[in-house]
Amino acid sequence: MFFFIITLSLLCCTSFKSSVGDLPIQNPYNVESEYATGVENFAFLIKTSNPIIDCDEEDKMLFRDLCEETLISTASGFVFSYDKESIFVMTAGHFCEEEKELIADEKISGFIGDKYRELYYINHDLKLDVCLLMGVKFTGETYNKITFVDELPKIGEEIYVVAAPQGIAGEGIRPIFTGNFAGCDENICMTTIPATFGSSGAGIFTKEGKLLSIVMAVADDFDHVMLTPSHKKLKDYIMKIDETVDIYWKEE
Repeated sequence: MFFFIITLSLLCCTSFKSSVGDLPIQNPYNVESEYATGVENFAFLIKTSNPIIDCDEEDKMLFRDLCEETLISTASGFVFSYDKESIFVMTAGHFCEEEKELIADEKISGFIGDKYRELYYINHDLKLDVCLLMGVKFTGETYNKITFVDELPKIGEEIYVVAAPQGIAGEGIRPIFTGNFAGCDENICMTTIPATFGSSGAGIFTKEGKLLSIVMAVADDFDHVMLTPSHKKLKDYIMKIDETVDIYWKEE
């Protein structure tokens, strides 16, 4: 069993074919159906730095920070799509950005379906604040098909996220946060879902399981107003990536 409670300082690429059909979801969670998409596709992400030097036991006593893998930050995300061998995970762009002050190599890994795996960079856009990662898909795993909302929700419509704020995550644990859609302009949308460090990258879903956007930032000194990338710009970004990396489900 894994369990993390971590306080952080952050609010916080190949061609593949999505060839799986509409396979039945193997639901291991006792979850209300309206939250199933977010719960079953949730990803708890971890960024670490690799050891800088090879150490013997004496070195480890003297230079622990240089000899051991070090936690940098955590984030939330979700399985956006998958094929027979791979999963494609969406999260926040700032989580994937390399830490400029570090001299060690960084690694991103995570728990998805409560199974640990390393994840590999595909693409990210800091202005939009979105990142795509890829990982291995284990035998027998299935996930929900993620599609964007056909049109924006009405102001006041209830939406939700599944996230790991402050790095809080655990086996069989899926914190769900609800709020209301507050509208969009050309660049950003706004909701009243609470969020904080570690929530970044979580998917924002309607009760029908459609994707609206992802967690990006919260208002200063008031963490119940969340700013998110524009729904239209996020979808345009995915469709652009999909021209070379087949990650978006095509409607039958």
